[in-house]
Amino acid sequence: LDELIETVANIDESLRPEHIVFTGDIVWHGKSREYQEALSWFRRLLDALHLTGKDISFCVGNHDIDLSCICNDPNIDNNSVKEIDEYYKYENIHKLEFPLYGYNEFCRELGVVPYSYPLNGKRKYSYSVGYKDVLFSNGKTVRLMALNTSMLMPFDGISEDKMWLGQEQIKTLINYNIIPASEDIWYTITLCHHSDRFLHPDETSTY
Repeated sequence: LDELIETVANIDESLRPEHIVFTGDIVWHGKSREYQEALSWFRRLLDALHLTGKDISFCVGNHDIDLSCICNDPNIDNNSVKEIDEYYKYENIHKLEFPLYGYNEFCRELGVVPYSYPLNGKRKYSYSVGYKDVLFSNGKTVRLMALNTSMLMPFDGISEDKMWLGQEQIKTLINYNIIPASEDIWYTITLCHHSDRFLHPDETSTY
């Protein structure tokens, strides 16, 4: 990873990135001491590129969650589609925030701009789900949309190769006309950690 920093530090100015996206796993066990090590490295990376925390965005990987924070819900297993959709509603995601404490503190200390999401006509903020608009030097705006495919990891009844995108969040963003984006948005990019082979079959067939 030191070689990576050295490489990007010497990149041609015309190719220097203006915004970095990192789609998890930042750490290995979701522990605060690991996030402190990661914080040091990402600060070095940003310094090498003359960027700050507002110029990087993350989404959660399964190793970024502290799995010692077990969530006991006997109603949740791989086939609990309705119950899982309830958890993925924006009004309920706070119930699964505690296993993300280390991740949230890491983002805050690095100075990352949180995502926002609509809830009952108001705007709420999160480092793990929602959307944000990034303005580039060419005057164009890219919309980043984060989906936390690792959100159900603390449940014993969920298999690691049957993760969820969160249909309820996508439906809400559509209802508020956040996606599809208006013409003044150059691109919309969706960030999620898991590729389709790690998603529940219902998710890959739907989306």
